[in-house]
Amino acid sequence: MISELELNDLAIKYIYNIDADREARKLRDEQYEEGLRRTGMGDDAPGGAEFDGAARVCHPVMAEACVDFAARAMKELFPAGGPVKTDIIGEITEEKTDVAERKRDYMNWQLTEQIVEFRDELEQLLTQLPLGGSQFLKIWWDSRKRRPRAAFVPIDRILLPFSASSFYVSPRVTEIQDITEEEYIMRVDGGIYRDTRHTMASMEPDATLSESANRKIEGKEYSMNDEDGIRRVFHISCNLELEDDEISKGKSAHIS
Repeated sequence: MISELELNDLAIKYIYNIDADREARKLRDEQYEEGLRRTGMGDDAPGGAEFDGAARVCHPVMAEACVDFAARAMKELFPAGGPVKTDIIGEITEEKTDVAERKRDYMNWQLTEQIVEFRDELEQLLTQLPLGGSQFLKIWWDSRKRRPRAAFVPIDRILLPFSASSFYVSPRVTEIQDITEEEYIMRVDGGIYRDTRHTMASMEPDATLSESANRKIEGKEYSMNDEDGIRRVFHISCNLELEDDEISKGKSAHIS
């Protein structure tokens, strides 16, 4: 059992690491923001004349390229019958073939019908992939809906340390989530978070540069009368060893 003091020390350590990781990826956020602005869809494209009454025209080539890329990629990644195919390793037998086909059909049913948001999230990811260079699709089990869930996670919502060469070999990966008060309480009740004293969030968390540019494209604006109580949480996957912990020693840890 980890004491409250140890948990607090870990929290302080990793919050400091989050600040350092955010600073290390600051330029990436700025480049992603510029790409979003140059599409012209948010009426905020850089450049052009600055005097009063000047007209600005933004060439649609970047927006068209992103939409065309997403359309072509969706045809390959998500055909009408579903994206899952089978590949039997070793000797092919009738029993193995039957098992593989059942798994293929079930997973295709999940991705095309059960996970209703999967296609929309994937399309959004592919549309923004050329602008961000890398994007992420998160899939997890939702105990309340009793089914898998999928969500597009923009690259500005994933933080890696300066030393990491890629997502797959990074010693620490942080996912930034902005959730409502209701969602936060549900996660506490579900045992995902500790039951600690908390107050209603009164201010919107600071948005990244690219997130601000994306909101202009979507036509979204935060209202001070918003009663959802948006709060920011960090999910950190890292390599962590604790003293006197023989069970998890040498294994990765998940911290929220």
